[in-house]
Amino acid sequence: MLTDTHPLYEAEVMMMVWFEKADPFHFVEFAAVLPKNDPRFGKLPPSVVEACRVQNLEQSFDSPIADWILRMSREKREIYYGVCPRADLERTEKGGVKPGKKEQVTHAVGAWMDLDSPRWKEQLEQEKLPATFIVSSGGGAQVLFRYAESVPVGKAIEDCKAVARRSGGDDVWNPNRYMRLPGTKNWKGWWDEHKGGRPCTLFLAMPEQVRSISLGVVEDVDSIGDISKLSPDFRDVILNGHDVGMWLVPEKDRTGETDRSQVDYHLMTTLLLKGWSREQIFSLYQNPDYAIGAKYFEEGPNGIHYLEQSIGAAESAANVDRTQWGVVGDILAIQTAKELSKAPPLTFAVDALLPSGGMMMMSGAAKAGKSMLASDLMLLLAGAPGEFLERFKVRDPGPVLYCQAEISQPDLKDRLNCIAQSRKVLWTDLPLFFYHGPFNLAQGEHVTALKRALEKMRAKYLIVDPLARYHNCNENSQAEMGRVLANFERAARDMGLSGGILIHHHGKPSSDSPKEGAHKARGASVIADWANSHVVVNKLWSDVNSRKYVRVVFELRSAEEPPAMSLQLDRKSRRFVKFSEEDERLGVALGFVAEEDIPKDRKVAVRELAHRLDIPMTDADNLYGKARAKFVLSGGKGTNGGVVPHDGNGDAELPSEEEES
Repeated sequence: MLTDTHPLYEAEVMMMVWFEKADPFHFVEFAAVLPKNDPRFGKLPPSVVEACRVQNLEQSFDSPIADWILRMSREKREIYYGVCPRADLERTEKGGVKPGKKEQVTHAVGAWMDLDSPRWKEQLEQEKLPATFIVSSGGGAQVLFRYAESVPVGKAIEDCKAVARRSGGDDVWNPNRYMRLPGTKNWKGWWDEHKGGRPCTLFLAMPEQVRSISLGVVEDVDSIGDISKLSPDFRDVILNGHDVGMWLVPEKDRTGETDRSQVDYHLMTTLLLKGWSREQIFSLYQNPDYAIGAKYFEEGPNGIHYLEQSIGAAESAANVDRTQWGVVGDILAIQTAKELSKAPPLTFAVDALLPSGGMMMMSGAAKAGKSMLASDLMLLLAGAPGEFLERFKVRDPGPVLYCQAEISQPDLKDRLNCIAQSRKVLWTDLPLFFYHGPFNLAQGEHVTALKRALEKMRAKYLIVDPLARYHNCNENSQAEMGRVLANFERAARDMGLSGGILIHHHGKPSSDSPKEGAHKARGASVIADWANSHVVVNKLWSDVNSRKYVRVVFELRSAEEPPAMSLQLDRKSRRFVKFSEEDERLGVALGFVAEEDIPKDRKVAVRELAHRLDIPMTDADNLYGKARAKFVLSGGKGTNGGVVPHDGNGDAELPSEEEES
């Protein structure tokens, strides 16, 4: 944040408040423009544009945008910002930013009005408009009305028109409209009348004043709830009532007789997604000329309550839809081949396993050790030294949010203590954040709350463990689980995370249709098809000592798949270490040799070893030979010789590979 003595301090504060509810991945555009009739036209480029993403506004404004603004202002250029965030911006061949077009604006964070009049103070005093900010522009005023939430830009333009008609404002409601930035100067006429330029200042700041609905200045009620822009099918439902609207209700939701509440719910949801407000829908149903309001009028005194309940349910559904699919706009943002060729190179947050900004799923059977692996990975992502599975390096460490709803907090604390101690790091010093309890990835409000938490902690990684605790959907439904996964991915990408990781269970094994790899994941196939990488943890049992171990298989979309790894949990460190049944058998054989006070006849010994390990005689003979050699090299002399007998549970220390060779 700039210091309060900086000339652009008030501008930064105003913009942080103004764009608070904007999509974090949209752009704030700044323009430095030569004044009208400036004698330098033809000698200097008429405009220079700079931009930053909403999520980086504070950081970018501090440096370099503030310096750029002051430099441009010293050149006697007028400084503007785009009052609506831009969904995207084009760039020149040299990488510069092109001025925003109206097609690049989908949403607005407020309405605006330009009063180009020397009597603007008297006009505003008479109207007493509920403004959030008023900027004295050096020749008039610019009035801003902030919304409680971002709205489709069409709704804001209607408000702009209404307030301008009432207060005598100028016709300046194009979506890509620029407004003057306080703290700069109005340089019109610097060459004759206004030599030093006229200051542009923040005249009024009421940041807490927001508009949750229309500005309340529209007198033409018919313009609220206007159906003329809807398709004929929707107009038919509104004009002729519920009986012709059953097509709105999906087949699976239909009942034996017409359910008017369902028709209303689906119609309201569609209208909200088309940009209608609650107030517009209320006016639609309260208009006696429209047959769709039949149930409202029949309810009598309860009609308002019915509409409030129905619109509330529709808003929840619309929020889920927006969270899942985002805003497409009237025209898809098509990318050319040349633009795609300028995309940054592929990088990895975790070598091979997790592309930067990618999604990973770690799946396994119950009690296979998925959460233990996730805990170790979490510490490494947060900056602990070492490599994941002693093989994969973390390239981009940063804050991690670990959401888990399966084990107690004391259990998690004990686990982290053990893992961190083995890695020689204090986990309490790492940027780790925890959420203990479930939320619903199928609910738009819950996803929004998650995104705000990620933004607050400036997270780089999100881990959800396990997936089943974070939704209330049917896991066998392609559509429902597709929505859950899309919401998780959108939350991670909207917040600019370096990676998102889901922990999920395997389904019950079936001999009828055995599944392999990622498709062992429980539920619909969309779960297995999702994610850039799958770490599949298969639970197995050792034939040597019946101890559990895991076989980890990797299925990767963006890198060559490494060989599978066999691992066993180390009880002390709570980390997985390399496991080999051959090494286990050799350990048992070493214990067998060490037990011999007097070496037995080789055939007798081999027969006993084969029986103990339930292996063929030839394998037992090779194993016995290796064990005898190791026994001698380690100091054994026909007795126990200081060698600890191996009890078959994996705790004995084996000679190194160098000793074996």
